[in-house]
Amino acid sequence: MNRHYRKSRRSRLSRSAGKLFPSIALVIIGCAGFYLAMQWFRGDAEDAPVQAQEIVTEGVEGIVPITTASSNIDTEILKTEELSAPLVSAFDGQHTGRIQRYLTKNSADMVVLAYLPALDMAADSYHVWLLKDGLADVKDMGQLAPRADGSWVLNFTASPSTGIVDPSVYKSIVIMREPNDGNPAPSGHRIAEAKF
Repeated sequence: MNRHYRKSRRSRLSRSAGKLFPSIALVIIGCAGFYLAMQWFRGDAEDAPVQAQEIVTEGVEGIVPITTASSNIDTEILKTEELSAPLVSAFDGQHTGRIQRYLTKNSADMVVLAYLPALDMAADSYHVWLLKDGLADVKDMGQLAPRADGSWVLNFTASPSTGIVDPSVYKSIVIMREPNDGNPAPSGHRIAEAKF
């Protein structure tokens, strides 16, 4: 008669724990090593703060020394006000695009994106006009350019160099359909308008 002996339950648990223990120990040691490496890396960064350096310009007239620290930069020069206004269609009152205006102290960069019907470019074009007090003072920003996706776009900088002394006083932007007849005056065929 053959007898089969079963190992005790306790010995089976100790064998599986013996296989699991090295894996757990390896994970704990790896996490501890990663934590210590991060503390060492952060400690190096805190010990050596970035120092502002002054660029020396000796012997050159008209150049002011510049400090490279961000806290010393004149914030008035870099202050930009970003405004955005929807283009509203003159036909149905729906939004048909957007105008973004980045206004600084002396200039305004404008980006016009409009979704308008296609045109025969030989006969007509879409022009963008800046308006102040209705049609009393208008400035032509230029012609919209068609894009492959069917939209129209224009980038324009309003500044004293482009004939606009104070761009912030122009509160309306109007897109008009203009015939290509050489007449620089606005035609009055409003397509869309945005107000700031």
